[in-house]
Amino acid sequence: MNTTKLIILNIDGVILNRELALSSTISSILKDRFEIRISPVEYLHNYLYRSDENVLQRLKAKAPKVKDEIDMEEILTQAHSTYSQHLGITENIERVLKMLKQNGLIVAGYLSSTEKDLKEILHANEIKDHISHFIFSDEHGSLIDSINHFCKSINIVTNNVTIVSNNADDIQNIKDFNMNCIRYSKNSNAFVKFANTGAGKDLKIIDKLPLVV
Repeated sequence: MNTTKLIILNIDGVILNRELALSSTISSILKDRFEIRISPVEYLHNYLYRSDENVLQRLKAKAPKVKDEIDMEEILTQAHSTYSQHLGITENIERVLKMLKQNGLIVAGYLSSTEKDLKEILHANEIKDHISHFIFSDEHGSLIDSINHFCKSINIVTNNVTIVSNNADDIQNIKDFNMNCIRYSKNSNAFVKFANTGAGKDLKIIDKLPLVV
C-alpha cells in the first residue's frame, strides 16, 4: 500500500489565496474605472466562477447608468497580471501546515521561477518556516520533471507523494503521470483523509480548508 510521506502544495492558489486576490483586484478595477462597487468577497462568491457574459449582464444590471463599455476580457487580463499585490495567506493554512508536519510529513511548496517574490509574502505572514522545501516548477523543464528531480534528491518515490493544487492544467499533467493529486477548491466543504501517512496515523485535513479528491 502506498503511503504519503511528502506533500507538495501549490503556493499560488493553495497556500496563498489567489482567488480572493483576483477578486480584490477586479473589485478595484471596477470601482476605479466604472464606479461599480462590489466587495472582493461578494465578487468571489457571486461573480468569479461565472462566464464573462453572465458577469457582464450582472454588472450592467447593478450599474445601469454606466455608459462606458465593460470589456471583461481586458479586465481579467489586467487582474491576472497585477493580482499578486493583493495576495495573502489562505485562511487556516498555518494550522494545516503545522498538522502535516506534526504527523511526520515532509511539506513542500511549488511555484514558478517568476514567482520568487511569493516567498516574501510567506515570510511576512510567518508561513515560510512551515514549508521545508520549495520546488520551482520550471527549473527542470516541466512541473513533473521538477517534482521527479526533487523526489530523487531526498530519496522519496513518487508513489509516496501527494500533490495539492488548484491549477487545472497541473492537475491533469500530474494525473497523466499517475501521481496522487488532490484538487483544491474553495467551493467545497469536503473532507480529505490522508490515510497511512508517514507517521503511521490517519490524517484528516481541517474542514475549514476545503479540499476535494
